[in-house]
Amino acid sequence: MTIPEVDGGLGASAVAFALVLEELSAAWPSLAVGVAVNSGIVAGSIVRHGTAEQRKRWLPRLMDGTGLGAFALTEATSGSDAASLRVTARRDGSGWRIDGQKQFITNARYAPLAIVLARVGEFDAERTSAGITAFVVPLDAPGISIGPSERKMGLRASDTSALILEDARVGGDAMLGEAGKGFAIAMSGLDGGRIGIAAQSVGIARRALELARAYSKERKQFGRPIADFEGLRFKLAKADSDLEAARLLALRAAWLRDRGRPFTREAAMAKLYASEMA
Repeated sequence: MTIPEVDGGLGASAVAFALVLEELSAAWPSLAVGVAVNSGIVAGSIVRHGTAEQRKRWLPRLMDGTGLGAFALTEATSGSDAASLRVTARRDGSGWRIDGQKQFITNARYAPLAIVLARVGEFDAERTSAGITAFVVPLDAPGISIGPSERKMGLRASDTSALILEDARVGGDAMLGEAGKGFAIAMSGLDGGRIGIAAQSVGIARRALELARAYSKERKQFGRPIADFEGLRFKLAKADSDLEAARLLALRAAWLRDRGRPFTREAAMAKLYASEMA
C-alpha cells in the first residue's frame, strides 16, 4: 500500500501504513509481520533504490498476493552487529555469485524474492560496513534453498527460516543501488521497520487490554465484578495510558517520515517503548 501510484500501488502514507499494521496486529499479529516486511522494508527499499526496470519487474510481485518479499540481513554470527556479515558476493562474468547463509528470515519460505545483503571484497575489521551490497535475489535461482522453519514461542503463522545460498547465481541487474552502499540501504529499511514493530506492538497490546477489560466485568469476587475494585482499575488505567503513549510515539515517527524529516531517533524510541509496553 505504500508503493507509489505510478508503480501500481496505493501511495499510502507512513501514518496510514502504521494504522493498518496496528489493526492487523490486533486481529492476527502473524499476518501483520509478513505485511510489514513485504510492504514496508522490501517494497520500500526497491522504491527508493531500485532502477526503473527493477521497479517494473519486482514491485508487481509484491502486490499481487502470490507471495511476500523477504529481507535477508541477519546471519548466525551477525544480528545486532549487522556490519559483520559474512555472506559474500563475487563477480561471475556479467552476473554475480552469492555464497553463505542467512538466519531468521521472515517470509523466506513463500517469498518470490529477497533483498540479500552480501559483502563484495574482503572483510575490513577497521571498516566493517565496507563492501556490503544489496541484491534483489529471486528465490527460484539455482543454488538457493530454504532451511527448516524455526520453532517459535509466538507468531507461529509467520514463517521464519534460514536462507541458504550455495554459489547462487544472479544477473548483473540484481544489484540494488550502488556497490558498497548496501549497509545504508539496510539501515534505512530498518528505520521504517522500527515504526512497523511499534505499530504492531500497539495493536497486540490494544487487543490484550480489550480482553482484560471484558474479563474484569465478567469475573466476580465477593459478589461484584472485579472491575469494581480500585486496585484493578488503577492497573487498567495505567495500561491504557501506556498504550496511548506508545501509539503517539509510533505515529510521530511515521509523521516525520512522511514529511521527509529525520526520524531514526523517534522510530527507535517508538519501538523501544511500544514493545516493552506490550
